[in-house]
Amino acid sequence: MRKCLLFTIDFPPRKGGVAKYYENICAGLPSWNISVLCEHEEKESEFDKDQKYRIYRRNLISKFPIWPKWILSFFHLRKIAKKENAEIILAGQILPLGTVALLYKKIFGLPYAVFVHGMDIEMAKRRQRKRKLAKKILENAEFIIANSRYTKNLVINEEIGGEKIEVVYPCVNTRICANVNACLPCLPPAQAGRKQGRQANQREFNRSCQPVLLTVGRLVKRKGHDTVIKALPKIKRKFHDLKYIIGGDGQDRQYLEALAKEYNVEDSVEFIGKISDERKFKLYEESDIFIMPSRDINGDVEGFGIVYLEAALYGKPVIAGDSGGSSEAVINGQTGLLVNPESEDEIAMATIKLLEDKALANKLGVQGRKRVLSEFTLEKQAEKIMKLIQ
Repeated sequence: MRKCLLFTIDFPPRKGGVAKYYENICAGLPSWNISVLCEHEEKESEFDKDQKYRIYRRNLISKFPIWPKWILSFFHLRKIAKKENAEIILAGQILPLGTVALLYKKIFGLPYAVFVHGMDIEMAKRRQRKRKLAKKILENAEFIIANSRYTKNLVINEEIGGEKIEVVYPCVNTRICANVNACLPCLPPAQAGRKQGRQANQREFNRSCQPVLLTVGRLVKRKGHDTVIKALPKIKRKFHDLKYIIGGDGQDRQYLEALAKEYNVEDSVEFIGKISDERKFKLYEESDIFIMPSRDINGDVEGFGIVYLEAALYGKPVIAGDSGGSSEAVINGQTGLLVNPESEDEIAMATIKLLEDKALANKLGVQGRKRVLSEFTLEKQAEKIMKLIQ
């Protein structure tokens, strides 16, 4: 099996689904088989010391007025690839790092592969020059790894042959979740999560057992926090003491806080900001429903949505937007409910349905958990990656 160098801007402790995707890939592969070249991050040493594989932190994108801004990353790649005896580069982004991998291949002959996540393809299509460059990068890649069938189709639409594109879904690291009591053998998953969650809820939030909705993700428009907030007045007519917990931070926070006031639900919405993985897992335990009605906004789209899988692991029914790759993460009527992400009425009706029909909510949660444990594990993901890099 060839030795790989993952070359990426997104990597923990940076937050986000893409960074988590790469973290899980590295955790699933043999430590001697993978090394990482990535950007500096706050608290990087705390993360790096716990990993079995080698991580090299460099300034990949120049903060100085030079062009191209990625030029420094080429020299970093040259040095680390030689040091690690890398046999293939795994480029974590089409642009700009795919450009570096393409140039490196042209000069030194080292093959590369590219990961695609959906939004990166859509962003490249906005400018003709970037679109042509992205196509050239994809054409010259040995293979392409897409995070969903939806993303694979985006690549095929750019006239790239589907035979070189492999879908490798995000997964959940059940080894980490087990450390915070994700796997509770004494009860069915949803019941176990609810029992643990209520106790944790009272400890952390000092509240009674009111229904809790949860969204975890960056506060950006495509995640659909705003449509959930707009739907809350309808939901609260039946569930007066309902709480909506929003974990994460981002550019839309002030807008969302103002929106909650405008709709007179500010007492029901709690913004808790950036959260650690451990606290995120606890929030999954505490919630009744995980809700994130993501939508496509000018190409800014959810390529898959790893948080849907994380919530399902805790036996939680999921409400997702019928957009992008979300329909692959959530099977409508089996592991959750898909809604029109622009419809406040659909979001309200789906939420009320799950809060009223506890048997249905429990069924979706149990089935969702079973699906995660059978289809979206580190082992399943690593198996696909290892076949590609043989």
